Amino acid sequence: MVRRWLLFAFVLLLVGCQLRRSVVRSSGGYVAQPDTTRLVSLPASVLYVLAREYESVYDSTRPKYYAPESEAVRLRQGMSMEKYMEERLMELFPHLVYEGMLGKMHRAALSMLSEHRNQLQVSSGEFSGVRVGGSLSGDAFYPYQGDEREAVFMSMSVAEKGVYDKLNALADSAGFARMCDFARIVVEDSTWCLDGSMLTDSVPYFLEENLGVSLLLSGIGSAMFYRVIQSKARAEYVAECFYPGGAKDGMRGDAFKHIYVNMLLRRYTSERLAWLIMDVYWEAVGNNAPCDMVMDLHNNQIGRSRLYGEFRGDDRYDWKSWAGNVLRFIEDTTSNSAYQSWNKELPLHFIRAAEEHANPLHYLYWNKSQP
Repeated sequence: MVRRWLLFAFVLLLVGCQLRRSVVRSSGGYVAQPDTTRLVSLPASVLYVLAREYESVYDSTRPKYYAPESEAVRLRQGMSMEKYMEERLMELFPHLVYEGMLGKMHRAALSMLSEHRNQLQVSSGEFSGVRVGGSLSGDAFYPYQGDEREAVFMSMSVAEKGVYDKLNALADSAGFARMCDFARIVVEDSTWCLDGSMLTDSVPYFLEENLGVSLLLSGIGSAMFYRVIQSKARAEYVAECFYPGGAKDGMRGDAFKHIYVNMLLRRYTSERLAWLIMDVYWEAVGNNAPCDMVMDLHNNQIGRSRLYGEFRGDDRYDWKSWAGNVLRFIEDTTSNSAYQSWNKELPLHFIRAAEEHANPLHYLYWNKSQP
């Protein structure tokens, strides 16, 4: 029965694919109106492709520049990335996205950043540079210098490079991406037990983004945004491989995931951007219980600051060895962990007090359950 339903859904998807024509046309028929009070999360892969589409419309080295629809976009002088992406998202997600939604997201993100800005100055010396700072050999910021060099910089696996190339082809080609194009992309990597559709599996390859849209609207560029979503994807599938079913709900696998993703984000973007993404945007959208939030924030700092140098070591590119270093750290519970007898009902002030007395170089977890 399940297989029959999935086949039916896939056929509908293909039919829908044929009905969508281009960036400037919309299909007819009844569509449920979106809830204009919500700021919805959207597939990160779609956001990346649309942002790169916008760049390709103005880049004469890419085929999309010469498409008639691209010329129509350029004739709308002063069309911003926000306006372009919103119109495309309304076409792809007419039941979710509404006019003005991206602006709301951007303003909410900027407001949140303003509220947390003081943490840049007083967050336990996180940005002081005393322990690792910006002095690690080879850790200087690396600007985007083309797709092939980007793949080398991130040491993309064969599977990762395949996904990267397919998404870039969607964005750069003369056509305009449709949802069925994303659904056709399958991620296969036996090393990390990956085998499924990018969008339709219960755990998608790329996570959804909400306030992270603000990074694109602030001018970060599609290439840097891809580093963010690739880092998150790696942390998810590596954590699930090391801790099947145990990378959630205060377990040690959850601690691994947060330490590792912060390390990746610092290496590929910057320490401050890692803070913004994981401490501000991630926790704001996650609606975590106090025990989960405090655990995440504590472990985030270990990954991107307090022990970043130890995890990265002398190798600037081997993210698999970094994962192994973090795994060994997590598994040595006697030397490196600080178990907390918390639960989701405990109040924030109680949990914060306990965290303040914990060793800042020990990771926190509160759930000893085995998946």
